[in-house]
Amino acid sequence: MDLDTGLLRAFLAVGRTGNVTQAAAELFISQPALSGRISRLERSVGARLFERHQGGVSLTDAGHTFVPYAEQVLAALDRGVGDVVAASRLGVLRLDVPDAGLAVPRRAVELLRAALPEVELDVSERGSVDQERRIRSGELDLALGTAGPRLAGMAQRRIASEPLAVALPAADPRAAAGGLSAEDLRDDIHYIPSTAFAPEWVALVHAALDGAPRTTVPLHTESTRTPLETVANGGCVAVSLASTPVPAGVVLVPLVGAPPHVWVARHLKRGPHRALVETAVRAVSAVQSAAARDAAETEGETDAARPGQD
Repeated sequence: MDLDTGLLRAFLAVGRTGNVTQAAAELFISQPALSGRISRLERSVGARLFERHQGGVSLTDAGHTFVPYAEQVLAALDRGVGDVVAASRLGVLRLDVPDAGLAVPRRAVELLRAALPEVELDVSERGSVDQERRIRSGELDLALGTAGPRLAGMAQRRIASEPLAVALPAADPRAAAGGLSAEDLRDDIHYIPSTAFAPEWVALVHAALDGAPRTTVPLHTESTRTPLETVANGGCVAVSLASTPVPAGVVLVPLVGAPPHVWVARHLKRGPHRALVETAVRAVSAVQSAAARDAAETEGETDAARPGQD
């Protein structure tokens, strides 16, 4: 059924006033035009919506039934228009990342601030399970995290990838190695986060360790700081991103043969603030190239600072 909003507004105006002439004046249309709209609506729904009498018109039982539905449609449309207007002007972008201290989320926030200078960024740090719930409930616009299975109604766009490493105590003899394999870590105690926080990351960690059972430290936290402090104290080793900032006493060694970590941006395919979210996704998609550019500039500065050789 194809009903335009003019028919619904005409119906509600006549139903509220009980008078076609008065309703036509409120809508700034002629009385014949309004009567024509009511007739079109009645033909479309297949029922009489008004009783005509000498004093004016009144709603039939079918008309009374139709009123709340017409009101809901128009109210939803008005809210949608308001959201579009807000998104096209000044608004708030609600972004969630697993840890704002990691290199990719930190660079993504910088790119968003540059691309959307008039938009307020509301950044939180939750796991992917909570991200999905909040996106579907409308509490969150965009989330960054580890690639995983595609979810119904959700868009997932790859924005960057980076290698994995293993965090070791600086005093560990292997800290000077050029790389370690999963087999080299067979006898270690490992830190592995809870699947209730970020199941995609946990699955990647198990894949990096060849899926073999590991002895784990009884610790679960939503940050990288506490596990890395435990590593520094010699309590465990931990699979990490190669770009993870580490505290004193911790060394990152490349994890040879491990799959790379793939960063993705997730959002509802048909969610609110679509124009704003799509602009944000385009901005964060430049994370990989921006990181490479920063690395090249850093390398250039390092080369320039080195003394020349004869």
